[in-house]
Amino acid sequence: MPDPATPSDARERGLPLEGATNFRDFGGYRAAEDRVVRWGQLYRSGQLSKLSDADRGAIGALGLDRIIDLRDVEELERAPSALLPRERERVVNLGLYPGSAGAYREKLLTGDASASLMTEMMFQINRDLARDHHAEYAALLREVARADGPILIHCAAGKDRTGFGVAMLLFALGVSRDEVMDDYLLSRTHFDADGVLVEQQRIYEERGAPPIPREVLRPLVDADPLYLGSALEEAEAICGSIDAYLEGPLRCGPAERARLRERLLE
Repeated sequence: MPDPATPSDARERGLPLEGATNFRDFGGYRAAEDRVVRWGQLYRSGQLSKLSDADRGAIGALGLDRIIDLRDVEELERAPSALLPRERERVVNLGLYPGSAGAYREKLLTGDASASLMTEMMFQINRDLARDHHAEYAALLREVARADGPILIHCAAGKDRTGFGVAMLLFALGVSRDEVMDDYLLSRTHFDADGVLVEQQRIYEERGAPPIPREVLRPLVDADPLYLGSALEEAEAICGSIDAYLEGPLRCGPAERARLRERLLE
């Protein structure tokens, strides 16, 4: 497998922003029919609540047609995106909250959590994404197909909810499993894990939790290939293959994939 820190060509994937993490282009991958995913059309990111004026200008210069926000209502209220008005008008919210997360997070609030328990949570919520959120990910693929220009997919960290959605889109474009995983692992390079750890400690402290050691929270910010792998395995368990999962629960069959490829491959 190629080094996950190395893009498919020499271009820089990351958009360096002062107030956002994990913002990057996921074009350039080899796809169906010996074609390549177009650069400058597909972006992924963490939340956009702390953008500077310079950040807003940089995002505005991308000419985004749609911004697909996968965060749930509580996250939207706690950390509203700081986009320019014209970008806010292009936001499509497909709020996702994996059901298994609630019980585990209660353990954090009571001080009963451990690193191993949080790792277990991450596996479970990734399986939840593939099992319980077909409608949202089907809508994501439809929104990308309907867009007339570049799109951005993001959640809070830009690695799990976004990671599974990006994986399904790349699979629909004919990108190999190795390169899908390479793209996921770039969160290790572009995601400010330490900054998010501090933010998570603050959030739980404000909710009345006892002090939570960083090592307990660390699994939440890791980009572990086994996390995405567990979501892909769940999709395959449901339908037998990723292709069947795309065509069945995600309603992205040959005609839909052909439209995506016409727009996004070169």
